[in-house]
Amino acid sequence: MSAEDILRDQLARVEVLLALNEQASGSSLQERDFLLFGLQEAEWLTASPAGFLHFVNDDQETLDLTAWTAGTLTHCEIPHHRHYPISQAGIWAGCFYTRKPVVCNDYGAIQDKKGLPEGHLGISRLITVPVVEGDKVRLILGVGNKDRDYTAYDTETLQLIGDALWRIVHARRMDVSLAESSERFLTIFNTIGEAIFLYDAGMHQFVDMNEAATQMFGYSRDEVLNIAADPGPDDASVPADTIRTWIEKATEEGQQTFEWQAQRRSGESFWVSVNARTTSIGGRDLLLVVVDDISKRKSDEAAMRAQMDELVALNAKLEGAHLQLLQSEKMASIGQLAAGVAHEINNPVGFIHSNMGSLEKYLRDFTTLLDAYERAEDAMDEVTRSSVRQLRQDMDIAFLRDDVFALLAETLDGVNRVKKIVQDMKDFSRAGANEEWQWADLYRCLDSTLNIVRNELKYKARISKEYAPLPQIYCLPSQLNQVFMNLLINAAHAIETQGTITIRTGQEGEQVWVEIEDSGHGIPPDNLQRIFDPFYSTKPVGKGTGLGLFVSYNIVHKHQGKIEVRSEVGKGSTFRVWLPIQAQMDEGGQED
Repeated sequence: MSAEDILRDQLARVEVLLALNEQASGSSLQERDFLLFGLQEAEWLTASPAGFLHFVNDDQETLDLTAWTAGTLTHCEIPHHRHYPISQAGIWAGCFYTRKPVVCNDYGAIQDKKGLPEGHLGISRLITVPVVEGDKVRLILGVGNKDRDYTAYDTETLQLIGDALWRIVHARRMDVSLAESSERFLTIFNTIGEAIFLYDAGMHQFVDMNEAATQMFGYSRDEVLNIAADPGPDDASVPADTIRTWIEKATEEGQQTFEWQAQRRSGESFWVSVNARTTSIGGRDLLLVVVDDISKRKSDEAAMRAQMDELVALNAKLEGAHLQLLQSEKMASIGQLAAGVAHEINNPVGFIHSNMGSLEKYLRDFTTLLDAYERAEDAMDEVTRSSVRQLRQDMDIAFLRDDVFALLAETLDGVNRVKKIVQDMKDFSRAGANEEWQWADLYRCLDSTLNIVRNELKYKARISKEYAPLPQIYCLPSQLNQVFMNLLINAAHAIETQGTITIRTGQEGEQVWVEIEDSGHGIPPDNLQRIFDPFYSTKPVGKGTGLGLFVSYNIVHKHQGKIEVRSEVGKGSTFRVWLPIQAQMDEGGQED
């Protein structure tokens, strides 16, 4: 080929590449028509009567048949499948695997080709080139059936056209995708209900806002974009100090969420929830501010708070009467339940106690028999005696004989303790309208109550008893048990870690007294005047009803007695209960 021919071919190739770029920028050709145009130009430059173009899908396993030239379709009668696996393609697809052009100038001489289906265009020569982007083949371009051998120049030309086609199509697709993405964004941006602002903190200027923002604040977009976001103090619609504060926090500390009373252009104030965070758009650091009008929510909350205040006040009045009734009913129910439980426990405990006595007698009979067997060992033959003694030694009969009675003694002690607790529960539960006045031993009342509340006291206090001789008194024992229980539990609650609760008794004339002293935190003088008021409590919420001392005061008053209190902050409190030995009764059997 002469230099003139080479120059002519190169100029033709440049003209084709320029034409492709012109078609890309100034033509309204659809993508498939544009690709067909490029494919026809490739046929013309390589003097080929047939040409085809395939896109390789992202899975790199299937082909997408995009274009065959008219010359190819004229001689091809088989159906054209748009998609099919690369693995089923002929030797022309070898460029996909090698990432290099495939040139075949004698197709008939190739031994390993897969052959052509019936009706397919006959092939004598072909070139296929891959267009590679990164690690993926994006496009395969091919021409065939030139009347003479393909040259390296043909291969180079086809590769240049393939690269140009992919570059232009890819750019077009990116532009379309970007336009669609921008359209979707603007649709969402301008239809979302919250006001959205984009703010440049460095320039102190808003750079964009959505339609909801104009409707919410009453300013047009141009007005907002052309005013500074840091107005002077005379601009009441956007207080400068508030704006500066949240801008600085959002810029320096990250996302900020707060509620703010904003102002519309009309001067109307309204509550908004503001969420501000930094973002980067096109390499520019901006503040994204989302504003939600919460004025209705605030109005609803204020109305609900007013209603709640009314309900709380009304509920407090009802709760007073309800709690007193509930306390009375609860104590009666607990008493009935405790009596029932004590009765149910008492029967099996009685069986256990009786059976343990019988078991002890049986074991002593067994040990007597065992002693007799031991004395008879000398009468045994040597082999039997040796075997028996080895067995006795292996079983450690001497230890078992002593330990079994120790175990029985401990078990009987435990059973007796359970019986005592059950009896205390029965004594403690005999409260209610049907309880009768009777002569009772206050020591038994105190010890019974201590046994009931032992678990409440044992982790907080050591119990010290300083009892003086007392006569029996005429009373309602279970109600006095409740008084002692309330005072003991209060004493334990007054001790923060570890302390002492001292119980003293005494008699003066026709009255006796029981005194319960704790080493707790004491009661401030201002509170001493209120401790017997109903529902008054200094304990944390959920730890007391405020009725314990109120109920105790009423019970003692019912017994014609009184309660005295001494307390010193930081040292503890002392409650002394005075009771007459015999309360005066009226003719109906009630206390006077």
